[in-house]
Amino acid sequence: MYYKFTNKEDAQTALNYINVTLASMFPPELVTPEGIISVNAETGEPDINAAKTTTWAEIKEFKDFYIFPVPTQEDVGDLILPQIIMPVTYQLISSEELEELSNDFSFEQIAANNQGQFDSIEHSIPNSVIS
Repeated sequence: MYYKFTNKEDAQTALNYINVTLASMFPPELVTPEGIISVNAETGEPDINAAKTTTWAEIKEFKDFYIFPVPTQEDVGDLILPQIIMPVTYQLISSEELEELSNDFSFEQIAANNQGQFDSIEHSIPNSVIS
C-alpha cells in the first residue's frame, strides 16, 4: 500500500508526521537529533557508529502525484504500530493501482515487497485534529 498525494507539500507534511510518530515508538535513548540509532542484530546493543535512520521513506514524484509506502506492522517488527491519522488529504492505493497510474518507473523495484490487491480509500482529516 502507498499514500498518494496531489502535491509535494502534503506529501512532505504527511511524511514528517509519520517520522515523528514512528520515532516516538523507540526508546528515548535511541532517538537523537541525527536520527534513530541502529541496534546490532547479533548483540542487540545500540551501535552508535552505524548509520542512523532519519526518515521512514523517500517521497517519489510522478507527473501529477507523489507517493511513499504505508508503514506496516511487519516493517516495525516487535514495536506496536499506532493508528496513524494524517493531518492532510491523501488516497491509499495498492501496488497494482500504482502500476496502472504510471509507466515512468520500474514497478518491480518499488513494489518488490508489496503483494496483494486493495481497493482505493479516500481519507481527509482536518488540520485541526493534530495540535
